[in-house]
Parts: sequence; C-alpha cells; structure tokens
Amino acid sequence: MSLRLAQLELTLRDGGLASALNYLNCRVSYRFTTVYRLQNQLLKVVETVDKLNESRPCPGQEKPLNESLCRLAVAQGIFTSSNTAADPHLAGAIYPSEVGSYSGVRLTLENGEVFGTLCHHDLVPRSISHMEYHFLELAAKTIARYLQQTMGPEDPAHGRREQAPPG
Repeated sequence: MSLRLAQLELTLRDGGLASALNYLNCRVSYRFTTVYRLQNQLLKVVETVDKLNESRPCPGQEKPLNESLCRLAVAQGIFTSSNTAADPHLAGAIYPSEVGSYSGVRLTLENGEVFGTLCHHDLVPRSISHMEYHFLELAAKTIARYLQQTMGPEDPAHGRREQAPPG
C-alpha cells in the first residue's frame, strides 16, 4: 500500500491534480474520477478524469450538495453504492439519475475543514474492492494535503469551506 501511496504523491508533485486523478482512475473500472470543492452548499468541479476522454464536467461547474451523492460522503466521511438504482439506502433520495454507481470520500483539511469530495463514479453499476476503497481513503488525505499546500489566498478554492457535520 505504501508503494502505491508514494506513487500517488510523486504523481501529484510532478504532474498535478489531473495526473493524480488519472492514476487513481486507471486503478478502477469506474469511468470518472473527480475532486469536488464544497462551498456554500454547492459542489464545484475542481478536476475530473474521464476514462473514455469523451465528456467531462468542466472545472467550475456547480451543483447543489443536496442533489448529489457527494452529500453522503460529506456527511459520513465515506459512501459507496455499486448500483444506485437498486440501493435501498437511496430510496427516495434526490441524486442525478445518470449516476449508476458512486464511491466517494470526504476531503478534509488538516484544520478539520471540509474541502469537498474525491470520488469515482459511472453511468452504469460498478463496484470497488475493499482494498481499493481503503486506498481511496488514503489518497483523499494525500490529495487534501496537496490542495491545501498548492492553493494560495487568491484562489477561490482557498476561501470559506464547510465544517464537517457532526457524527
């Protein structure tokens, strides 16, 4: 595990966030890997990798937190659903119908503030191994540290962030 984490850190240092997300995306069957920033109850795309290089949410694209599966990752720290349409935990929940599967973790800065989420997602049902999901949790800590170090005060992402909900 430590070798993979070292590779992620090297990829972040040498290639930046997009390269790191590509590294994570190549490890799973999910089509997309995305970092979202949470600000004022809105999720804003910071960076996305599309395995097919066909379409990707543009950096800066926003959506309400309460209409996203990311809200569960923010609230619980982690959330995964291999088949959102059949997941009883999501019955009656509002989320984009085009999301067929989701595995996400909260990005928390060293001071406890929530930056947003790191997630794999796809249009069709997909699953993630326990080992790979654990690696995603470790990757989130590394990426949160990277984001905190690389964003200056002039960066809009450096502004006010949300506190993690209790529990």
